[in-house]
Amino acid sequence: MKLCILGQALGTSDHLMISDDHFSWIQHIPAGIMTLGSNEISSKSLDYVAKLFRKSVPTFGNLPHAKFFKSVGLDPKRVHWQKALDTATYRSTINDMIEGSRSLMDEYEKSGYSSTLSKRLNVLSTLDRALVNKGELAAMINSEPDATQTSNLKTFLPARNDEGFASRPVYSGVATSTGRMKIEKGPQILTLRKSHRRLIKSKWGTKGEIISIDYSSLEPRVALALNGHTPEGDVYKWIDEEVFNGSLGRARAKILTLSLIYGMSLHSARSRYGDVKQSDKKRLLSMFSVDETKRKLEKIDPKMLCNYFGRPIFPDKESKLFNSYIQSTAVDIAMLGFDQIISKLRDAGGCRPLFLIHDEIICDVPSGVLATAQTIFKDGIEINLRNKNVRFPVTVEKNDDKLRD
Repeated sequence: MKLCILGQALGTSDHLMISDDHFSWIQHIPAGIMTLGSNEISSKSLDYVAKLFRKSVPTFGNLPHAKFFKSVGLDPKRVHWQKALDTATYRSTINDMIEGSRSLMDEYEKSGYSSTLSKRLNVLSTLDRALVNKGELAAMINSEPDATQTSNLKTFLPARNDEGFASRPVYSGVATSTGRMKIEKGPQILTLRKSHRRLIKSKWGTKGEIISIDYSSLEPRVALALNGHTPEGDVYKWIDEEVFNGSLGRARAKILTLSLIYGMSLHSARSRYGDVKQSDKKRLLSMFSVDETKRKLEKIDPKMLCNYFGRPIFPDKESKLFNSYIQSTAVDIAMLGFDQIISKLRDAGGCRPLFLIHDEIICDVPSGVLATAQTIFKDGIEINLRNKNVRFPVTVEKNDDKLRD
């Protein structure tokens, strides 16, 4: 095990380097090594991994002494703990930090999630500031009757002397039980009315455009792919034909499919959607391997539950096991795909990724890149699942065209 406990976590100017059972004090942190005591959002930050796994590693900041220092206005990170504590307490706390770190690092390594997490965080690190039409934004704020939407719009206001650029969005991937993204600060695109997105403009002016790349029916496709089904075309039309003999139509097939695979009873389904056959429900759940997946997840210690890629999940009810597993896996598939999209669009002529809206990424690109993107991704995004490359369809279109849909 190689770990560097940063000086700010120890109250020292030097960092403590741990390599198996060897210890040394160093001034410079080696590249690519796990660290403890950093606020950095990184797959190499044990502090971030602890949030992801909902585990805690003992630190000096957890001691009762830290509360005292905070009460007198002193940041515990600035305390020289070796001088503030007796020798026995100081040494035992460092030992606890090392053992807690070892335990978490072992769990992290066994999860196999490091590579996926690294790509997720790479996507977030590439997000750029969106250029906004200040005149249009002001008009929207003045005419918007809904107070929540007005508040959302104001988060896009550029700071003074920022040449019309909104602040960079900061997403959290550890705030939800499945890894679904939330915005911690910055433009509130996730809750902004769709029609208001037209305030986003290209940095390249008339020589650029805002584009949207959006997965098609990602969650049901993920669930089907994990059970060996990779239908082409519209997934709900396919389900309607395969399960309901084409009797429902796409819209009803979609609603009924999502309701049943995520736990709605047959009685409730019948009361809402009319006659639903027991045999159809059985065929549908079998197609998605719902019951088998639930049984496998129920046998796992709740503290060890994870999605397909190894990310910990924390369903609050046993009835949400399947839902949480699929949603969390879909979130990671979306992020792995976004990582590919950004790389390929940059190679194609340029790309400024701006926002993630669950299964959709909004990018600012030079003119001409849209047509290239439509060609590159006409067959979807390829992700490896169960040692098989699975293609997940995406739609690629101008932001203005999407807002007219």
